[in-house]
Order: sequence, then C-alpha cells, then structure tokens
Amino acid sequence: MSRLTPTEKGQLAAKVEEEKERQRMRRMNPNTAAASPEVDFIFSNLYRYGILAIALYLLAASVMHLLKWQDFAYDQYGNLVIALMLFFNHIAYSFTETGWKSRVMKAVARVWIVIGLVYIFWVAA
Repeated sequence: MSRLTPTEKGQLAAKVEEEKERQRMRRMNPNTAAASPEVDFIFSNLYRYGILAIALYLLAASVMHLLKWQDFAYDQYGNLVIALMLFFNHIAYSFTETGWKSRVMKAVARVWIVIGLVYIFWVAA
C-alpha cells in the first residue's frame, strides 16, 4: 500500500470538504436538486463545443463569402479577421489551461487581437 504525498492529502481533504458542504446544503434545502459535477461537465462541454461550432461556422462562411464575391465595394477581409480573432480567443481561453500549449495559444490569440484591431481601425477605416 502506497502512502499519500502531502499534496495528495491536501487534494483529498479538499474533496472531502467539498462533498461535506454539498451534503450540508442538500440537508438544508432538500427540495432543490443538488448540482452534480456531471451536470456541470455537460453544460461546460456544451458551451465550449457550441461556441467552437459557431466560430468555425463564421470562419467558413467568411471564407466562402471571400471566395464567392471577388469584387468588393467595401471592406474585403473584415469578416475573416473578426472570425479568426473569435476562433483563436475561444481556443486559447476555453480549451487550454496550463503548460506551454496554453502560453502559445494565448500569445497567438493576443497577436490576432492586435492584428484585428489594427486592421479594423487603421487599414479598413
């Protein structure tokens, strides 16, 4: 049998306290359904992947719009720039949490924010 490290002991104690608090809240108000971690997980994933689907749809629609109509009398790449800003920001802040991948994606998202703002307020104006 292996012994727990101090970090694992702290994590286990936090989980036990969280469960005690959930049980206490349930005893205080038995008529309300206790929010389970599974329900939170489902709604979390629904938001993450739903917004990702919307961002990908906007990106595809802007590319299709760009390819279909070549002669513009107005801003040609604005939709594409905004769709890319939305896409990279959503990936950076909803799908990555720690590590080098997170730092790289957040840097890419910030660069696209700067590119987008420069394009919107300087180039397209």
